[in-house]
Amino acid sequence: MTSGHWHGYLWTGSSKDLKDESLRRPGAPGTPQAQEFLRSSLPPMRLGHYLLRRNAVSADLTWTDVDEAIDWMAATYKSHPPMEGDVGFPAVNGASPLAYDVGLDARRTTSRDGLINGVDAYWQYYTNPNGGVIGCAAICCPHSHLPDIPCPLPPRP
Repeated sequence: MTSGHWHGYLWTGSSKDLKDESLRRPGAPGTPQAQEFLRSSLPPMRLGHYLLRRNAVSADLTWTDVDEAIDWMAATYKSHPPMEGDVGFPAVNGASPLAYDVGLDARRTTSRDGLINGVDAYWQYYTNPNGGVIGCAAICCPHSHLPDIPCPLPPRP
């Protein structure tokens, strides 16, 4: 299965922001929660719900070539690298939590395979010990799990 095209979304913020799940769920259409969700830049709990955020989509981040989507994700990874080592959170069972990244090659390979098979690619990781987080997404469109959500911006011919 090949997805028709992909849309890219980028979020940077604090790990504390991610705890507000109400802004990460769309709610019922027409409700205040739905309006807040559409205005929010937080990554949605279900990645396919990114497609509801029509104001967040960009022609420059819409691809029909999977390698262009992966190249954008890789460039984002390189410009905002993950931190490694002590993430600065309280110790658990006497040991400080450590950040470890699988590396760019593994991310590229796994995500490319997923995208061409209709699975969204999402890379989220800590960028600093103060809880800084980045979320980089390539979302399949049409979406296999949410087929009723229309494309927010068809690709350029």
